[in-house]
Amino acid sequence: MNYSKHALVRMQQRALPPDLIELICNYGKRVSIGGGKVGYRIPRRVSNDWIRALRQLIHRCEKTNRVLVVLDAEERLVVTAYKESQLQRSDMNVD
Repeated sequence: MNYSKHALVRMQQRALPPDLIELICNYGKRVSIGGGKVGYRIPRRVSNDWIRALRQLIHRCEKTNRVLVVLDAEERLVVTAYKESQLQRSDMNVD
């Protein structure tokens, strides 16, 4: 994405980094500004839905801590799964 000098100055003044601008342009709702220009914005409902989904994902990721899944030699069949203790973890070689 290309930025005018004015846009770069305003983005810096308003603490709006380029990755945030690109996120909004890629996933936002297009709105007509007038004068042949268009804008993009993320509706509050959409951003709240994203936040809720990310919180759920973080919660799921936290549940993976100290869980060991054991597979067969061909890595096609789950043999067992359990929560590891500190002692069990120290006995394993990690690839």
